[in-house]
Amino acid sequence: LLVDDTDDAPAFRDIPAVIYSTSSAQHDIDTAYELGASLFVTKPDNMEELSQIIFAVGSGPPDNLKDRLKDFDNVKIT
Repeated sequence: LLVDDTDDAPAFRDIPAVIYSTSSAQHDIDTAYELGASLFVTKPDNMEELSQIIFAVGSGPPDNLKDRLKDFDNVKIT
């Protein structure tokens, strides 16, 4: 399932689409958001930070997802 396809699939409409990438190129980030991504996460340097990001994504409702992740350097929020 591609991010761009989620608008046409009612079952996935309310699920945040989190893009996890090794890229930190602005073009890739912009494209992900243009296609409907909820968040863009660049691969962190260590497993501890990745674990913290995953926990933050899953620890509450989607409507305050960006608020929970705003302090992570690897999360690009628009």
